[in-house]
Amino acid sequence: MRIVSVLTLLALEIFLFACNSFDNKKQEVKAPEQGFSSAEDSVEFGEDQFIIDKLSAKEKAEIFIVFKDNKSVSIKDYFEKELYFLDDYAKHNAAQFYDFDKDGENELIIFNYSGGIAGFQYDFFKKNADKSYIQVYSHHGSALDIQGNKLTIYMDEFRYFFTCGACRVELPNEIYSYFDLEFHEGMFHWIKQDSTLNTKIIENLEWLKKRTAVQLSTDSDDDKGERKAYGEQLANYFFNNKRDLVETEKVFLDYYVNNDKKNFWSAFLERIQSYENENKEWVK
Repeated sequence: MRIVSVLTLLALEIFLFACNSFDNKKQEVKAPEQGFSSAEDSVEFGEDQFIIDKLSAKEKAEIFIVFKDNKSVSIKDYFEKELYFLDDYAKHNAAQFYDFDKDGENELIIFNYSGGIAGFQYDFFKKNADKSYIQVYSHHGSALDIQGNKLTIYMDEFRYFFTCGACRVELPNEIYSYFDLEFHEGMFHWIKQDSTLNTKIIENLEWLKKRTAVQLSTDSDDDKGERKAYGEQLANYFFNNKRDLVETEKVFLDYYVNNDKKNFWSAFLERIQSYENENKEWVK
């Protein structure tokens, strides 16, 4: 299930154009009728997994969510008083029940759309003993995927990595930049290494290395997405290998052929650190 906000047709087309390369595990974004969209092979929601529009005012007032800072508020008040509110955007705010770990207790997903391609705020909550919902994860970005208990986060930080958002190099293996999390024991965990993904990444890096090095004089030189391709593949490698920066740097030095190694690595680390900072308080 890919989750996106209900964008205007133009915004959705821009989003699809900017994110047109996915690995073969992912499904293409499809325009949802409201709130959430699901790919054809996604698990269908059961009758007890209602979106916010199907809850009565009384039910909304009785469901409380508790954020990381211990702030507690009913869903009713949160949607009516606290979410980013503009007529064009507020109608896309939504809540969805979903049982990640199939234990019979639904988790709760709330998202808020504040405009733009990556203007999504996703908050995830687990059910507490007192029937309130405790926040267990938060992410700001564009689309994400949910398959079973796996959450896939797409890395927007590399969209404009030394190039334009839509500029891409066509690699042998189509892999958009992402990392996977797995929900169990009431929280998200880093997923185990995928050796098949490693093989595909190395094949892509070998292919990039065989190309003629791009001659760069400044960071703003247009390379048609060359460094972006390197950045995305190295980011995938980092998150697929227990976030091992030493090993990732070795791979970088083995395959990166352009003449701006120092500047590239510095920019790469800055983006990786942003994801590390976002996830360190949530993910084990």
